[in-house]
Amino acid sequence: MPKGLSPTVAVVAAAMLALGFGGGYVAATTGLFTGGGDSGPSSSVATVDKDGRTPGASVWNLFGKPRGANAPRRGIPKPDGFAVWRTRLDTSAAEPKACVELSRELDEAKSYSDYVLVSPDLGGTPAVSVNPKNKAELCIAGMGFNDRRVTLLKGLPGKGNDKLASNADVDFTFGEKPPYVGFAGNGVILPREDSDGVGIETVNVSRLAIEVWRVSDRNLVRKSIGAPDPTGEGDYPGDYGDDSPDDEGRVVWKGDVAVRGGQGERVTTVFPLGAVLKEMKAGGYVIKARDASAGVKQDGEGEGTNPAQARRWIMFTDMALAGYDGAESLDVVVRSLKSAKTMAGVRVALVARNGEDLAEAKSDGSGRVRFLRPLLKGENALKPKMVMAYGPQGDLAVLDLDRSPVDLSKQGVGGRNGPAPDEDETGGRIAGADVDGYLYGDRGIYRPGETVHLTAMIRDLQSKAVKDRKGVIVVKRPSGVEFKRFAFDGAPKGAVTYDVALPKSAPRGRWTATLTIEGLDGEAGALSFSVEDFAPQRLAVDTEGNAKVPVAAGETRNVAVTARFLYGAVGAGLQTQGEARLAADPNPFPAYRDYRWGDEKDGFQEKFLELGSSVTDGEGRAILAVNSAEAGETVVPLKATVTASVFEPGGRPVRESLFLKVRTKALYYGVKIDEAEGGGSNPSVGIDVIAVNAAGQRIAAPGTTYTLISENWDYDWFQQDGRWQWRRTSRDAVITKQTISVGAGAPAKIGRRLEWGDYRLEIEGPDGAKTLIRFSSGWGGAAQDGEAPDFVRIGLNTKSPGQGDTIDLTIKSPYAGEAQVAVATDRVIEFKTFSVPAGGTTLKLKTSAAWGGGAYVLVSVVQPRDPVATPKPRRALGLLYVPLDPKARKLTVELGTPEKLNAKADVVVPVTVKGLGVGQRAKVTVAAVDEGILRLTKFASPDPAKWYFGKRALTIDYMDDYGRLLDPNLGAPANVNFGADQLGGEGLTVTPIKSVALWSGIVETDIFGKAKVTLPAADFNGELRVMAVAWTDEAVGSASKPMTVREPVVADLNLPRFLSPGDKPVATLELHNVEGKAGD
Repeated sequence: MPKGLSPTVAVVAAAMLALGFGGGYVAATTGLFTGGGDSGPSSSVATVDKDGRTPGASVWNLFGKPRGANAPRRGIPKPDGFAVWRTRLDTSAAEPKACVELSRELDEAKSYSDYVLVSPDLGGTPAVSVNPKNKAELCIAGMGFNDRRVTLLKGLPGKGNDKLASNADVDFTFGEKPPYVGFAGNGVILPREDSDGVGIETVNVSRLAIEVWRVSDRNLVRKSIGAPDPTGEGDYPGDYGDDSPDDEGRVVWKGDVAVRGGQGERVTTVFPLGAVLKEMKAGGYVIKARDASAGVKQDGEGEGTNPAQARRWIMFTDMALAGYDGAESLDVVVRSLKSAKTMAGVRVALVARNGEDLAEAKSDGSGRVRFLRPLLKGENALKPKMVMAYGPQGDLAVLDLDRSPVDLSKQGVGGRNGPAPDEDETGGRIAGADVDGYLYGDRGIYRPGETVHLTAMIRDLQSKAVKDRKGVIVVKRPSGVEFKRFAFDGAPKGAVTYDVALPKSAPRGRWTATLTIEGLDGEAGALSFSVEDFAPQRLAVDTEGNAKVPVAAGETRNVAVTARFLYGAVGAGLQTQGEARLAADPNPFPAYRDYRWGDEKDGFQEKFLELGSSVTDGEGRAILAVNSAEAGETVVPLKATVTASVFEPGGRPVRESLFLKVRTKALYYGVKIDEAEGGGSNPSVGIDVIAVNAAGQRIAAPGTTYTLISENWDYDWFQQDGRWQWRRTSRDAVITKQTISVGAGAPAKIGRRLEWGDYRLEIEGPDGAKTLIRFSSGWGGAAQDGEAPDFVRIGLNTKSPGQGDTIDLTIKSPYAGEAQVAVATDRVIEFKTFSVPAGGTTLKLKTSAAWGGGAYVLVSVVQPRDPVATPKPRRALGLLYVPLDPKARKLTVELGTPEKLNAKADVVVPVTVKGLGVGQRAKVTVAAVDEGILRLTKFASPDPAKWYFGKRALTIDYMDDYGRLLDPNLGAPANVNFGADQLGGEGLTVTPIKSVALWSGIVETDIFGKAKVTLPAADFNGELRVMAVAWTDEAVGSASKPMTVREPVVADLNLPRFLSPGDKPVATLELHNVEGKAGD
């Protein structure tokens, strides 16, 4: 709506139509139009039956019968709580008054002058009074005829205990306003039952010309069913493209409607769509409304100003759809908008982009239809576009598959496909196959010429062994070119192994191995590993700096560095260096990751800090000091990456990093900006502000001010040294500066309509706390697709449930309604529907092996529709992850290796697998690898139990129609008058340091779960990590254990890695008498 538009609302009420509907209906036998409308510009002539209906249409019994003026309805909704509702200018007297109506009554006995500010200042105390005829309205006199802003201050009392929760700004504009035509709300779905019609908002318009277009169901796939922005007077309407009905639809009704309302007032006129339709046929409608006031030139009347106008797509239906798009299928549920109950027997079609049916089914007893994943993989013209449901009375519901799903990112849906707050990514896989493969190797890095030992466990979605499926393991070079493939006809042992011999000319870089199963699309598992010329680490370096506690302003944080030789000797007398990089923390407060922090105008210039050097003491320890004062004066939350380097005797550094949060302020402001959809030329921008302390805990911040600034950019050309150059300069214009109350509870809110452009918001508080955020209004704004759902609280009452147990859940919804539960991970596992009373309810669910190590419970609660209480029914969503103890599905593996072993002795690994059934045997692989090799890539020991029974990501997408509803009961219907790769090569010939990596292959335990695996002697001084993986057809497990391998006296000769001609090499001989006899 244009800037300065008076938001005063008057709902137009009109008498019921007794006559006239039939008079505007041209005889259908002419074949030109029905319902009083012409056929569309590009539509063919419709065929009709003897009753004037097109084939396939249903008789519509509400034609000519709008709801009565006295029928129950809510009307224009009031805001929740005690808040500003609407405004108006009272010009009935010589001196105008600015009137603000609140949602609840005021107390006439109270003085309100102290709670009202007027800017520009009136020069005295404003005359404020309660309207005796409307005790919820506050009127301010003495405004004159100048544009002013009225601010109602926080704490303004109402009748009883009501108080205004925060400051409220209201703008009053005098002078003539341009005509405006638009639609009430941003939705496109008009509930059919008990519908008054579509609300059309106008300013300075006395008559509307309205056309109703219908686009047939199969033509909708080429259209964008949305809410285009209104067109101002004099602007080109842009009625073309995929949101225009002109090339695919036809006019089914046209006429004009009188608008009642005062000059400058915003008026809502309810157009009775259902009453002008003589028949119902599957399709969508577009209502076009334009200013038809006296003296306004219409389109096509020669040169002149285009009238103010708007158009809106409307799906007129009693059905709403919800979809769950997962790896296995698209599940769609059909509900009645009126009752909120699921609808059985409804025909539902999956429609391609070319309008053809890809599949069709009838909804079952729970209102559910399932379209399997292969149907959704079409391309180009056969790519799925929409799901269409056909109701019993000719109505149509559409679920557009191109729309964004409901955002569930705030519900904690991380898992092994994505990072959770403050956690590393746990690895990912492509969901969708019926086989879940777990690939693991004996280490993460190899030299050219060495052998990669790959194992692929092959299991189904319930983590049970798959033995009869053919497949292939493909190994690819860093360039993506295939190196080798290993095909297998089955996995009788529940897993397959493949030894990949790397050539000495193998290219360096990141290699990949993938598992694919015959008959299934996509990868069933993947693994990556590096090929490099490397030397194993000889030191283990650890850092500790209390990373969970932020470094405060003025604090010097000590970081303890500990070094030891992997063969057990203390790393004493070793050179140690430290450095740190200070940079802006990209996610300073993970609990509020949707908020923005710090200074987006000047930012923070990254700083590199030298932390000095020292020598480890007799215990192998050293201290590095990080001083937060090095950050300087900044309002940006920072992160320090501290790197400690301990040098081996041969001179190679071994590095270990630590991340510290640095908070130089005691208070930080977070800002979240949301630009509402369909804002037109002056979009509505909502801003949430919160305050947190250095630890990220919500706190109150009294004395907070905000300044909203418009940044106006100029581009200047100038000549320098005979060459033309340009520069960009900014001119700041302060729009408003206000005080805001930021509490520890709900976020403080700022809401304004802003013209298109660039803006800066500056939040300032005590002790120098400050946040500067830049954003744009009108372009690039993050508009939400539909209204955000409310929240359902879900509680798990069962402690440590296991697979097969029945869990007990508490469901607390903000309102009563019909609930639907979907148990899901990357696919829907189970559905259940039930009713939720106002106080909430409990629910029992039986878990199964399909839940794996846990699953998500997604609960949606939908209100039934009522013209008075809930004309636009809401829905609430809740999400809870339920972890399950795999119980008998998880094996316990014990390794009987000693803590120390002589370097010349064979490596004997006694393995005991517990959790087997009576007489059952397990398959086992054992690897013993130099810890110095594993630390190069921070290799994690194989853990199939974590993979199969750990928390999985929720990759299912949820979408529904409830965020796109219109309010069909804003008022009584109006009276309708009818008118007419990296480089390869041989590499190093000799690598001076031996690689120790021992591998057993697959071995089998006895019936007692025991096996003894003997590996060759390691013949080195260091630490082996012994890793065992065990599995049966239904269970998996693993274990790892360090083992020190050394001679009693360790002698280590350190030679230079590289020499150039003329160099004078120096060799260092180290002797560590770890446990030998003393002597010379």
